[in-house]
Amino acid sequence: MNVKHLTPFVDALVKVLNDHGIDNLKRGKLLKKDVMNVDLDVTSVVGIGGGIRGNIAYSLSSETCRHLFVSMGLVNPSDSQRSKILKAVGVFAELIINEAARIFLDGGILITSAPPTIVSGNEMFFIISPVQTITIDIETPYGAIETNIGLEE
Repeated sequence: MNVKHLTPFVDALVKVLNDHGIDNLKRGKLLKKDVMNVDLDVTSVVGIGGGIRGNIAYSLSSETCRHLFVSMGLVNPSDSQRSKILKAVGVFAELIINEAARIFLDGGILITSAPPTIVSGNEMFFIISPVQTITIDIETPYGAIETNIGLEE
């Protein structure tokens, strides 16, 4: 997997967080997995096409979702409806992927994306794609966001 194809997805996440006032971010180590799998409460999966193909998954705990999205202004502090928080997960993923697409386009690569698919549940584990995946955690003041990048090259 080409590292120059991984960086835009992580850089886009960091930029979206920074643009919404979330600072003090820490990047974790890159981990390699044989398949793209997640085990956190909430995951947004986005299919990528065009100049590169694959899946990107952003996963976080329910508690991280709530605190992060309230701080970003995507949900109101009084919102306790899970559906509103999950809708915010989709908006969050779209913001990230749109920024990543801009970064790729600046580098001469046109990518397309499918609308995000949101998966939510307690104590779940699922395999998204049987391709080699690079995972990196971005630690926010509200908890970690696990970024899974599985590209077919």
